[in-house]
Amino acid sequence: MNQYIERKFNDEKFVSDIDINYITFDVANQRYLATRKFNPITRSISCSSLEISTFADRKITCPEGLCVQPGTDNVLICDSIGNCVRIFNAQKKLLSSVNMCDTEVKCSLPHAVDCDVDGSFVVTDYSRQRVKLFTADGRPVRVVQQNGHLSSICHLNRRFSPSASATFMTACHLSERKISVLNNDGQPMSSFPLADYSDSICADLNGNVCVSTYDLKTHSSLCILDPRMNFKMLQTITIDEMSDRAGGLCVNDLNEIVWHDMNSHALRFLE
Repeated sequence: MNQYIERKFNDEKFVSDIDINYITFDVANQRYLATRKFNPITRSISCSSLEISTFADRKITCPEGLCVQPGTDNVLICDSIGNCVRIFNAQKKLLSSVNMCDTEVKCSLPHAVDCDVDGSFVVTDYSRQRVKLFTADGRPVRVVQQNGHLSSICHLNRRFSPSASATFMTACHLSERKISVLNNDGQPMSSFPLADYSDSICADLNGNVCVSTYDLKTHSSLCILDPRMNFKMLQTITIDEMSDRAGGLCVNDLNEIVWHDMNSHALRFLE
């Protein structure tokens, strides 16, 4: 693969002073959507200007992970305190709220969400160390227990055409030096060690997995791995100047990795 390098911007205002937690790219509307922790506002950041508008003001108690649903362009946003996933259309109208609680478990903490190619989606339940799978219209399919707290999750089927035995999704374990691989039923299959703690995860348009990592002391890194080669490390990008770790992570339609620098509150791009 070609090595990722950082892309510089002439308009520094576009990529500065953006305090966010999770970020995703909306291909159909050519915009980035981002959430800020403990703030009931989801931001819409235009690709061509500095226009930033609220997306779900006061309809979400505590927004966390988010994604855009294929085929509908609906936006799914985890509401961790509300114990649900809020579903909005592209015009910011709240369509429904998918409850994460059930008869056995009265409390939940949805942390991250991602969709498959058919619009079905998976949500990580951080507090109960499990994932919950739903149909595209929000009907629960199954709940699968996991080995640890999952902070971020990524479907691989949306990024490349896998074989019948290909993995279904990968997930980060907060405060652990590893990523997990889950099959099509959400069952844990294997895990792969990392040099540092994992935080956020996404996949580029070539099917490679990108993970943001941190060491709690001096630096943060972005690791590029190939899931078709047992998650072989293809590239490690060390962010030496950071005193804090990289935040939200996504890939745009130009196959650029976009990540949030939690130290400078800026969006940074790797092309």
